[in-house]
Amino acid sequence: MANHNMNNYNVIEGFNKIASHYDTLNTFMTGGGHYYLRWILSQEVLKHASQNTAQSLLDISTGTGEILRTLLKFIPENYTPFHQIGAYDPSDAMLQIAQDNLKEYPITWMKTWDDVAKFSYDHITISWGLRNFPSWQQALKDIHQIMAPKGLLYICESFCPPTWLLKMNQLWVPTLGKMISPYSDAYDYYVESIGKFPTYSNFQKEISEYGFEIENAHGFLWDSLGVLTLRCHK
Repeated sequence: MANHNMNNYNVIEGFNKIASHYDTLNTFMTGGGHYYLRWILSQEVLKHASQNTAQSLLDISTGTGEILRTLLKFIPENYTPFHQIGAYDPSDAMLQIAQDNLKEYPITWMKTWDDVAKFSYDHITISWGLRNFPSWQQALKDIHQIMAPKGLLYICESFCPPTWLLKMNQLWVPTLGKMISPYSDAYDYYVESIGKFPTYSNFQKEISEYGFEIENAHGFLWDSLGVLTLRCHK
């Protein structure tokens, strides 16, 4: 994979700066709704993973580890369908929080894509991270390369919303950012990135170009948010 350390050095530094405030702001911004979306994604993973054993799982753009923490707490005690669990994030600060939050689990923590690309994965999750790659299209192509045949990719993402909702985001997201974090410019980036991202509908139309087909899809809040399960074809 080409340099996929997010968009650039400044973006990584932005996430390093807001890491300690990240989960708090997400809760304020979504009214706690992000917990529900993570629950939906984790249930999708467990539904498919329970059909087999000895599978591998990778969480891309793991952030503070919330997706893995949500997913792992719903796995019955003394049972796991995963023989290998990996987590990738180029932000040192985010990765450190994730490690602290999930220290009781045997997770392989990875900061570079070279480490990620050493393995093949049956299940890959990516939540609110696809927008942060230099090219989301190239990212999907490269994710496809590291997936096992018929593997599943689970995406939770903010899509380009209707114009009126985008304008609202441009007003209140940076305002909330200033209230909670001294690095409000990071939240300006968030609004800018969703404005450049495809709509939920257009994203689904394009996904087959990158070796995936839709198994399941849920849209929320005028399709500004979506959780998708995609089947890899090779």
